[in-house]
Amino acid sequence: MSTEEAFLSDVLAHPDDDAPRLVFADWLEEHDDAERAGFIRAQVRRLHLAPDADEADELRRQEGYQLAKQQAAWKTRLGSGKAELKLVRGFVEGVSTSATTWLRLGRKAQAATPLRQLKLADAGKRLKALLASDTLAQLTRLDLNGNELGDKGALALAGCAHLANLTRLDLANNKLTASGAQALALSPHLANLTVLDLSANQVGDDGARALARSPHVKRLKELYLGGNEIGNAGAQALAESPNLASLRQLMLFVNAIGDAGARALTASPHLQKLTKLYLNQNDVSPRVRKQLEKSWDERISVQPGRQERR
Repeated sequence: MSTEEAFLSDVLAHPDDDAPRLVFADWLEEHDDAERAGFIRAQVRRLHLAPDADEADELRRQEGYQLAKQQAAWKTRLGSGKAELKLVRGFVEGVSTSATTWLRLGRKAQAATPLRQLKLADAGKRLKALLASDTLAQLTRLDLNGNELGDKGALALAGCAHLANLTRLDLANNKLTASGAQALALSPHLANLTVLDLSANQVGDDGARALARSPHVKRLKELYLGGNEIGNAGAQALAESPNLASLRQLMLFVNAIGDAGARALTASPHLQKLTKLYLNQNDVSPRVRKQLEKSWDERISVQPGRQERR
């Protein structure tokens, strides 16, 4: 193993630790790559500053001068072609690409950088091969928005042990129904999720009930269920679930929730940690809307729905 490979191995083994990256930056500077060394240091330093800190603007400028060049260098290093790369603390931590490209690229990428975030397009046709690949095992975030996976795809995801380290899963716009939501809810492999996005599907009241009853949703802090044909019954099920007591944000915009469901959610003893409840474009009456806005203030957003009652 070369010296550079040894430094890289330490970075991969300790992805959350800044020290190996900064030690590697020192080595790069000593070996005539001061630009990459400076980029690593600037990104590491900026993450520890408040956004309005005086130094933050200068560090952003330093990053900006180098970002395109460093992304190009990483694309050459990985052979990633048109894939979009997200650089964090000087290394690629996120990739956005097609499923086909990932199947070719994934193993090489994870041997070169602590990659933990993946967004895929056209995943439906390659889903079986994707889920069989252990390149998913290191991921903490997986974005499959808009892949039209359907309930069959949700069932396949639910059975994939490689997804056990995920903390965020985005399955918006995937034509999921209650069956798909139930499969996900029953999966022990998804028990580490803190963010689950099922927006713009058709999980309905039965899907909401399945999620509410699941023992595997206890770590969720954000749950996105906008545009899912959920009514009062689904809202009531969510409100009655002690499994959702860790939620901080609950998105239920563009559904069919009326006064009873809205009241149940806001009165729930299990949802009192919410910092934001989104009930925009539901069927809440003006009178109840005003009551909720008064009692929850900025914690609730409940703008008029499609057919506001008078």
